[in-house]
Amino acid sequence: MSTVDETHKAIKELIPDLEAKILVKPERGHYENNPLIFYGQVLMDHVKYLIDQKAEFKPDTKKIDEAIDMLYRIYRGTRWFSAKYRIADMIGDDNELLEKELLKWSNMLVDLVKKDRIPGAEERIEVVKDAGILYQLSKPSIVTEELKDALQDVYYFDPVAKIQNTAGKFLGYNLARRVFEIRLNPD
Repeated sequence: MSTVDETHKAIKELIPDLEAKILVKPERGHYENNPLIFYGQVLMDHVKYLIDQKAEFKPDTKKIDEAIDMLYRIYRGTRWFSAKYRIADMIGDDNELLEKELLKWSNMLVDLVKKDRIPGAEERIEVVKDAGILYQLSKPSIVTEELKDALQDVYYFDPVAKIQNTAGKFLGYNLARRVFEIRLNPD
């Protein structure tokens, strides 16, 4: 089972393949010598490359299709909602369906982020990362406000400092703020 970071890294590695191109005609050009003359003296030769014909490219459909297939495999195989959203946003064209899925995923994440749902700090950190990345990727809406509220609850009320810091990172809080709040409220 891969972590949120590993899944997003795999997605990021496929992005250049979605824009792959094949060279059809290479660029053609020539060098032109333009001497720099000052008071009749040649100070230096200035060589300049001029393009006669720009290179022509066409999409590499085989590589693009392979990348899309890999993204679909990741989409079907991952349990991380932020990865699913990122893939659907990249290759999907039905924004209405994506918004419905986003609402469903964020509601599930809000439930999962609650501390009594997942035993184990490492697993909770991954769920908080998933919620944080989905919060950052999705456009401002009611969904993002719900995710933000859930992340703030984790930040302020979770007993594990590492989980609090993970939530704070996605909310844009820095470590200095966290230390300052601990000193103000040492309970």
